[in-house]
Amino acid sequence: MRHSKLITIVVALAISTATRAYDIPFPYSRIANVVSADPLQVPVDSNDVELITSGARFFESLLEDIAGAKTCINMECYKLLDDETGRMVRDAIVAKAREGVKVRVVIENVTHFTQPLKFYEDMRAEGVHILYATDMYRPLEPIIKEINNREHRKTTIIDDRIVSTGGFNFTKKYLADWTDIHLRITGPAAASYARLFYNYWHYLGGELPPSHIDVPAPAGDVTVQPVTGGPGLSYIPDGIIKAIDNAQDYIWFQTGYFSPPDNILEALGRAAARGVDVRLLISERVDIHFADFLNEYWLKKALERDVRVFLYQPCFNHSKTIVCDDEFCAVGSANIVIRSMYVNYENYTFIYGRDYALKMKQMHIERERDCRELTLEEANGWNWWRRFRQRFANIIHPLI
Repeated sequence: MRHSKLITIVVALAISTATRAYDIPFPYSRIANVVSADPLQVPVDSNDVELITSGARFFESLLEDIAGAKTCINMECYKLLDDETGRMVRDAIVAKAREGVKVRVVIENVTHFTQPLKFYEDMRAEGVHILYATDMYRPLEPIIKEINNREHRKTTIIDDRIVSTGGFNFTKKYLADWTDIHLRITGPAAASYARLFYNYWHYLGGELPPSHIDVPAPAGDVTVQPVTGGPGLSYIPDGIIKAIDNAQDYIWFQTGYFSPPDNILEALGRAAARGVDVRLLISERVDIHFADFLNEYWLKKALERDVRVFLYQPCFNHSKTIVCDDEFCAVGSANIVIRSMYVNYENYTFIYGRDYALKMKQMHIERERDCRELTLEEANGWNWWRRFRQRFANIIHPLI
């Protein structure tokens, strides 16, 4: 039932709003074309895009935009927790709901089932419209079918004209212990993100989307493409593989976790074999000890395919980015893991053009200065107990 509703809304919204033209040079146009099979996910030009790399700036810009909302606030949250920052966001959106702004929030509630439900229900009592990505209070059969499909996006859209999207969650860890990457987008592309949100909101049981969304005026010179992922959708991995296969000089990744599907691992190996500089930047130690061993299992496989691996030292780097050939870059919510590629509800923003790619490249270079490089020689020297834990982690991780 949900999937038939999805098709209906995709067609309706694609017809309702015009799409701006775009001009992307070959071969990077191949990346855009893979995703553009969905009429809601085409590149849109003339945008302004702020690259946000600190938790302080993320919360500052988000709260300023929420305070300025006039008509609607639409949010997809992987983590909106009852802590210092979560309460700041809650108080901000509740204040706008009291003013008459329509506030819609989609919350992931399987992974964080220990979060007291009262935190969300109190917001609902104040006029915030909340939908749970998996409604745990329905009959058992539909829950079993959907419980594995986690809402992992981190996107807020203000008045259908300002988009905050990327990797930052609403949790105090980002004020000190974690680092991440996020985007603040204004311009015509905001209408595309808004259409995708309304589509998903209705898919989860919310009201029908508006019949028309005004396209914001040009705000800059950046071409962006919203890309969504979820059960049965392969736009994100297809786009990533197309980027790898068309890389000519280099392609560099940041990811929070690394346990890739075979098609992405093999694409990385093909690129390295033809002389492309392929790099992965990932934290040496992540937030889940089990995931350290899982990462190591797959990082060794990447090293065996001549991929260079850089281990970030200062803190947990939760970023998910790509930069390629000074012409293409991307920021999103999806880690390079099977779950993010094919199971979770995820999103990416693909960005085309030299100026922004060079900005992303410089950011990547600066983070590499805080890394040490892992070599295949070091990985081959791991002791039997460490290798055993790596293999065990790989066996059980599909169940988590």
